[in-house]
Amino acid sequence: MPAKLAALRPWASLAAALAFTVIIYARGVGGNFIYDDFPFIVGNNQLHVAHSSFDAWMRAALSFPEAHQGRWLGMLSFALNYYFSGLAIVPYKLTNLAIHLVNGALLYAMLRRLFALAAYRNDRMARSVNAQWLALAIAATWLILPINLTSVLYVTQRLESLSLTFVLLGLAGYFASRLRNLEAGTSAWPMALWLLGATAAGCAVKESAIMLPLYALIADATLTRLADRTGQRSGPLLVLYAAILGIPFVAGTVWLLFWISGPTTYSMNFGTMQRLYTEARVLVDYLQWTLWPRLDQFALIHDDYELSEGLFSPLSTTLSLLMLLGLGGLAWFVRRRAPLASIGILWFFAGHLLTATIIPLDLVFEHRNYFPSIGVLLSLIAFGASLPVDRRIRVLASVTGILLAVNAAHVTARRAYEWGDGWRFVLADAAHRPLSSDAQYALAVALSQGAGGTHASQDQVEAILLQAARLPGASIAPEASLIIGREKLKRPIDPEWWHSLIGKLKSHPPSTTDINALVGLLQCRLQRLCTDPKPLQEACIAALAHGAPQASLLSNYADFAMDSLHDPAVAERVLRDALVASPDGSDARAKLILLLRSENRVPEAQAEMTRLRAANRFGELDATIARLEASSSGR
Repeated sequence: MPAKLAALRPWASLAAALAFTVIIYARGVGGNFIYDDFPFIVGNNQLHVAHSSFDAWMRAALSFPEAHQGRWLGMLSFALNYYFSGLAIVPYKLTNLAIHLVNGALLYAMLRRLFALAAYRNDRMARSVNAQWLALAIAATWLILPINLTSVLYVTQRLESLSLTFVLLGLAGYFASRLRNLEAGTSAWPMALWLLGATAAGCAVKESAIMLPLYALIADATLTRLADRTGQRSGPLLVLYAAILGIPFVAGTVWLLFWISGPTTYSMNFGTMQRLYTEARVLVDYLQWTLWPRLDQFALIHDDYELSEGLFSPLSTTLSLLMLLGLGGLAWFVRRRAPLASIGILWFFAGHLLTATIIPLDLVFEHRNYFPSIGVLLSLIAFGASLPVDRRIRVLASVTGILLAVNAAHVTARRAYEWGDGWRFVLADAAHRPLSSDAQYALAVALSQGAGGTHASQDQVEAILLQAARLPGASIAPEASLIIGREKLKRPIDPEWWHSLIGKLKSHPPSTTDINALVGLLQCRLQRLCTDPKPLQEACIAALAHGAPQASLLSNYADFAMDSLHDPAVAERVLRDALVASPDGSDARAKLILLLRSENRVPEAQAEMTRLRAANRFGELDATIARLEASSSGR
């Protein structure tokens, strides 16, 4: 019985860590939907399953608002939330928290299996009786890291956390199968099935799960050198990794290079080298935010992050690169003496391979550390456990670890409190990021809506918007809000606002925020609330001149061309551009059909109707098709 109790003690401690995590996050399950939650969930009608049917669930699964991506399982999970609780936010956040807790338990189980594999290869730390407690320390600390909070309380980032569920499950299964392969000589098929199955399931939530085979390769190559039970290189393993990593890597790299330079790539305000230089500093900041964070370092959007213009501009770019090179060298140097520490460092780098290199994504997001933070903690714990057996050193290392965990819990609890109320969240982000245009803009919008019972005057709101518009890297959203606000109040508009807005659109490709602001201005005009179409036309031309525009902007600009410019030729050209940008765009195709009919180009309209019907998956376009057929019969 004592032995059984001893075996249960780590799992009881894990349960206590999970309960503590719930306490830490409890004050954050309220609040509002924010940012990407609106196109993904709130405004996504296909996701709103009210009556259960196969077609309804399939429409929801396929409703991710980007035509080139899937994420079916993640969208289906949002649809399940909607089906049972509508748009009440608490159930969505509770679901996210439950996923986070499951991930904590899976992390503990995965580390136990990793340590068992390391123990087989005679790693001293993994063979110690404290290995299960070290695994528990990593899992418990990871659960309360503030850098992982957006993966829990930002509803849309369920895609990140649920994707990791399959990654952790796949790693745990792989390590267990690999140990059986070494001990009993079993085949490589179970390992292959774990990697392929978990990767496929994870990628159906989010593409970041594609890194699972690389994480497994890093661990296996470091611990076993991919050897079989005889000590020779394992042929089946080499074939496995060549098939699931080598060939896809070559094919993916070729595709990526063409896509980055092609017309459908993401529009960003910086070049590839600027991005790479900046990301070196970002990665170093991620390390600090993971190990010893401060509350004021966290924000929903880090649009105020300084861009590195060169190797020495700022000087911290060079220092960060040297630090990262030093970490890489350290991982190589200790790969035999402390292999688990080496794995942790390499996992951190591998976890950022997609988001911190050449793909033109936004520079900084905290949720990108949901897996890499595991690597940081693993390397830190492994280094601490490999210290000389000296009581004073061990006590110092233990006290340091406890202080790190206590600080993490404190910051996470405070940050969760900020996320638990919409007004509190806006105030906190604006206070944390005084140079963030997005944070200041959000504050102005909240004030104009009377959030938190505030009663700000129009002049106070405009003062904040003007400040936000002048900040470095600011989008056109502040100017657009100033213009729309004045138009609604029938007050004169400062011509400088249009000049600033158009100047920004001419200087760089429009961001998603810029495009949303332009769409808002176009809607304002179409609703007859905004009066002067000339500067709006100039703004749209400036935005479209950079190429690769979003289909939503093109579709709305086509309406503007018909309604305000009275130019069907421009409207048709823009609609066809929208269909190139998004071939399945039903909204643009429906508008094109109506335009062609209005010009009596019946055969062309019928051809577009045929394409529209072909794109009607699971009845998602039934209402659109019925409306077009009714309008045709009416003619």
